[in-house]
Amino acid sequence: MLSRAQHFKCCASTIPPPGLQPIGLKLYNARTRLWKCIFFLAKSLYTRRMFQKKYSVVGLGGTFDHFHAGHRFFLDFATNLGEELKVGVATTRLTQSKMFADQIEPYEARVEAVQKYLQQQKISGTIFPLNDVFGPTLEKTAIEAIVVTETTKAGGEQINHERVRRGLAELPLHVCQLLPDENGEGISSTRIREGVIDREGKVFANIFQHDVILSVQQREFFQHKQGNIIQAPNLQRKFRYVVGDIVLETFVKENWPYNVGIYDYKNHRDAYSSTILQALHPMKVAKNPPGSISQNLVKTLQPLVLKKDPNIIQVDGEEDLAAVALVLLAPLGSAIYYGQFDEGIIEMVVTEDLKEKVWSVLHGQFQLT
Repeated sequence: MLSRAQHFKCCASTIPPPGLQPIGLKLYNARTRLWKCIFFLAKSLYTRRMFQKKYSVVGLGGTFDHFHAGHRFFLDFATNLGEELKVGVATTRLTQSKMFADQIEPYEARVEAVQKYLQQQKISGTIFPLNDVFGPTLEKTAIEAIVVTETTKAGGEQINHERVRRGLAELPLHVCQLLPDENGEGISSTRIREGVIDREGKVFANIFQHDVILSVQQREFFQHKQGNIIQAPNLQRKFRYVVGDIVLETFVKENWPYNVGIYDYKNHRDAYSSTILQALHPMKVAKNPPGSISQNLVKTLQPLVLKKDPNIIQVDGEEDLAAVALVLLAPLGSAIYYGQFDEGIIEMVVTEDLKEKVWSVLHGQFQLT
């Protein structure tokens, strides 16, 4: 007679105990199949309990502009809580008052980016237009909890306050920490539009933690035209930066508005005298040796890039490469104006692609031709 432990051990294997008669063997096989079914069911139930998500449906919302690593982290966080996501994407009604709102992508593009990620990760979710902070949370809804970030937690609390006022139960709030960039600050669409970081959290200004001395190849690369020849600046650009004595002089003569003007009293390396520039009275003087981007120049530029009133910087040394530094420091959509020998004024519009290109050239990771 087998003990219960011995019998279970035998049932767990496909080898019957020795000495069984045919009838006993049939009974053994039947009981083995039964034990296997029970074992499989118990294992399935255990697995479901271990990995079952806390909610059937969770709600979350955001702008989802310039879809970035932080958005992926946020959606993954919500997915670990709920079987299905209800994702609100902010419409223009909500985004028009945000910083650098002119650089926010169209609603359709933002929806497409979220939808693409949900599909890639096989996440069950639906997307709806978010016209206010509440969305569908004040009605009869399948949403059982709300997922927010540190920056949107106040909106979640506002939802619950209004629900209580209407006699509804509060919804649990789950706060997702912001994914940090390489300096430890939260990745956000605002900081991408501001031009500080890229979508993966790379901080562009980190390259200027020391003086950058350009190689001959790098200097030759930037001597090539990096924008378009213009007759007059685009005054729709919110931020305009002017580099070079002749170009700055032209802006002043034509009364074209600008945010930062940079000159060095030189033209093609020769001394240049201008009564117009002398009358500007520079607010700052920055040292920048030829063929380099100095920390001193960068530290002088950084607090001025978002200033609205004209700010004048006189460079002791050479100002040409200030245009390169500005690409990595300026907000998206800004325009940098500089002179191209024998061609005229060049307008260089700051985009994500241009930032990556300049960063790669300075890091020696771009194929120089």
